[in-house]
Amino acid sequence: MKIFGLLGKGIDYSFSPTYFENKFNRLNLEGYSYQLIDVDNLDGIKEIIASKGITGFNVTKPYKIDIIKYLDELDETAQQIGAVNCVKVVNNTWIGYNTDGFGFHQMIKPFLELTHERAFILGKGGASHAIYHILEKLGVQCFFVRREAEEPNELEYSQLNDFMMDQIQVIVNCTPVGTYPDVDVKPQIPYAHLNKSHFLIDLVYNPKESAFLKEGKQRGAMILNGYDMLVWQAEKSWEIWQG
Repeated sequence: MKIFGLLGKGIDYSFSPTYFENKFNRLNLEGYSYQLIDVDNLDGIKEIIASKGITGFNVTKPYKIDIIKYLDELDETAQQIGAVNCVKVVNNTWIGYNTDGFGFHQMIKPFLELTHERAFILGKGGASHAIYHILEKLGVQCFFVRREAEEPNELEYSQLNDFMMDQIQVIVNCTPVGTYPDVDVKPQIPYAHLNKSHFLIDLVYNPKESAFLKEGKQRGAMILNGYDMLVWQAEKSWEIWQG
């Protein structure tokens, strides 16, 4: 019996169980399962994971940063990013990895252009750290956009204006805003100033075309949802668990 899972809060919509169960079926892996570990907080999480016999699990909102204090070891990439979305359990030792960065890089490689010099990253949760790490590594200057700015490279939504939108080519939504069933909701940026020079990426994958992406599409911007990133990060997680 091999048991894997997804740790998060309010995650019954997740694609991961179906994705991995289909994978197990394709590979004829009997006795393999993938479970949701939906908890209100991380109190006693080590005991919960141990009781289920889980040997590897993904981590999603809102625990990608908080999980770090429960780890025994941290992969170098995860340490650089400051967030973990994949944990391997070896003899009760928890080793943290970040496969979000890998997934995002693989997803955007065919689309990123030399003209994409600057980016707004909407939100500052666990996933946004991985996106920031990858874009900066690719030479894209990044600015976080939050409800309340706290650091020099952060802006508030209310501060965004036409001039700023002119200077920014890439906008990545790392918030859950617009996720089903709230499909009509979108991040509060000045959409009227979007044009064909912009590239909008939404980590939301349900719906396939969020209200955020629709606004960009209507104005000629290139758009991309986060489904392929999920697939790439899932495959990288699987590789880590099997290693």
